[in-house]
Amino acid sequence: MAYTLGFRQGLRGLSVFFSLSVFVVLTGCGGGTDGLESSSAKTLATVPAGSGEVFTVAPMGSAENVQSAQARSFINAAVQNTTSTSVTAADLFTWAERSYPTLFPAGPTSQTFQGYEFRFYPSTNWYLGVSNNRVYVLNASQTQGQVVDVGALTDFVKPLSLSDILVDRVSFGRQSVFRLTGENLDSKDFTLSVTQGSCLGLTAIANSPTAIFVSCLVQSTGPLTLKASLSSGTTLLEKSFVVPSPRVVVSTNLGSMVIELLPEAAPLSVLNFLQYVNSGFYNGTIFHRLEPGFVIQGGGYLPDVTAKTGLAAPIALESNKGLSNLKGTIAMARTAEANSATSQFYFNLADNPGLNYQSASSPGYAVFGRVVEGSFVLDLFSAVSTGSEGGLANVPTIDIIMRTVAQIQ
Repeated sequence: MAYTLGFRQGLRGLSVFFSLSVFVVLTGCGGGTDGLESSSAKTLATVPAGSGEVFTVAPMGSAENVQSAQARSFINAAVQNTTSTSVTAADLFTWAERSYPTLFPAGPTSQTFQGYEFRFYPSTNWYLGVSNNRVYVLNASQTQGQVVDVGALTDFVKPLSLSDILVDRVSFGRQSVFRLTGENLDSKDFTLSVTQGSCLGLTAIANSPTAIFVSCLVQSTGPLTLKASLSSGTTLLEKSFVVPSPRVVVSTNLGSMVIELLPEAAPLSVLNFLQYVNSGFYNGTIFHRLEPGFVIQGGGYLPDVTAKTGLAAPIALESNKGLSNLKGTIAMARTAEANSATSQFYFNLADNPGLNYQSASSPGYAVFGRVVEGSFVLDLFSAVSTGSEGGLANVPTIDIIMRTVAQIQ
């Protein structure tokens, strides 16, 4: 299944034309300089851009002072000699006003006349437009009343460049933040898709011209592949990451154990357990039930044997998934109701086939992981004596406290 996140594209081409009336109005009027230098109608002029680039203004090769009927033929000739594009005039104005706000201050609205579209900036006396991928400007003093070709659109708009997709970590059940690096990333239209694996809720959380940060919730193990593509379908970059099976360390006052979880077989149980783990719910709770040679159960009580509050909704039972209640495995505890498991879990202290799925009427208990390091700690638990406390039986006579329970991968 593909998950897609889109980004807005900036300029790729423009179509704007000046009308006859524009040039007549401009004849003889003054204009702001904005750093322009011009000594004659044919002398190049430059406008320093805010980014440090240079906006070059060059006459189109016509020395005529553009006015009256000459204006119409001049523009028509330019239109006939260029290639049509599909980007709107509004895109040009947005780009120019953002890149050169002193020269083209935002505010004016677009105008049309007999099929031509243009925008006039009264505070600087500049007109701006594009004829099919060629950008033109007009100003009475700076261009001596001539329509001036300032170059191809690609001279002013940097092409999108995506160099890498980076991530600090990819962990099952956790939000991962991917960093897309490159150039001009804030002004292009492209999509980011998950083409292999599962990462839910792709969301852009920050962006700049050189980096975009995207987060999602990882919900699969194994290969996780992200692909960035242009809206045209062209692939910019595809990169794969490996999501390991999640592991959790349970640190107690009698020692620590590392548990490897099995989301491929019991995804609901694993996600539920990890939500409690990553919220810190289990920290400071106790193992409140110990039956040596059978199970040790915890995850629901504090050291004073009062129930901990803040439980999430119960989950569906996943006992018929091919996993068995073998010694060293971890499984969800529940009430007599099959779909009632919340925070409590147990470790099998021996092989317990009677806790496996038997039938719909005897569904058993859902195993979702196994101890892979520190299994001797389970033997230490078994050596503790038990009694009754707080209305519960088989309570360890010394507190077996889960100091911290944390996801480590």
